Amino acid sequence: MCSSDLFRVPQGRFEDLEGFRAAWRARADLPPIDAAIIGGALADRLGYAFLAGYTSAVRRLVGTPAGTAGAILATEAGGAHPAAIETRLTRGSRGYTLTGEKTWATLAAQADLLLVLAVEGAPVEGRKRLRIVRLAKNSPGVRMQARPPTPFVPEIPHYHVTFDDVAVRDEAILPGDGWSDWIRPFRTDRKSTRLNSSHLVISYAVFCLKKK
Repeated sequence: MCSSDLFRVPQGRFEDLEGFRAAWRARADLPPIDAAIIGGALADRLGYAFLAGYTSAVRRLVGTPAGTAGAILATEAGGAHPAAIETRLTRGSRGYTLTGEKTWATLAAQADLLLVLAVEGAPVEGRKRLRIVRLAKNSPGVRMQARPPTPFVPEIPHYHVTFDDVAVRDEAILPGDGWSDWIRPFRTDRKSTRLNSSHLVISYAVFCLKKK
C-alpha cells in the first residue's frame, strides 16, 4: 500500500466500537499489515487504531482469513508468564476438556476465535507443558464477564473469561509449545521485532498522521 492510497481512505466518524469494526472489516480484505494501516486511517480515536493493529497481528500469527477476528487469552490471576498459567487442558475418556479462567482478555467478546494458553499434563524437567487451544467464543462452557473500562482507551473492552469443562477437538490444539511457538512469536518475529507492536505502531502512526 502506497501513501497515495492511504490518503484516499477517509477518516471515519463512529458512534461506537461496532460501527468502526463494520467499516474496517468491509475494507480489510488485505494482508494483515495493510489491514492495520487501513484501520489506523479509518479510526477516529486511538482505541480503534489499537483494535485494527491487535486484530491484524493475531491474523498474522495464526493465519486466519481476512474478516475473522481472534483474541489471545493468556493472562491469569498471577500474570501472563508460563509459571502463572493454571488453566488446564485435560484428556479424558471422551476427549479433551478445558477448565480454568483468564482474568484479562482483551476484545474476547468481539473475537470469532479465542486462542487460549493452557497447561497440559505433568511438568517436564520442572517446566509446565503449555499448549494453545483454539475455540469459538460461543462454545458451550465459555462464560464472559465484562471488566470495568480502563482510563486509557476506555472504548476497548476487556473481559474475565471462565472455561467450565469446555469440549476441545484434537484439531483445535495448535501444534508446538504454547509459549515459545505462539505467545512469544506474537510479541517477537524472526527479526526480533515485536510482532504485536509492529502492527500496533503502524496503525497508531497512521492514525496520528491522518489526525493532523
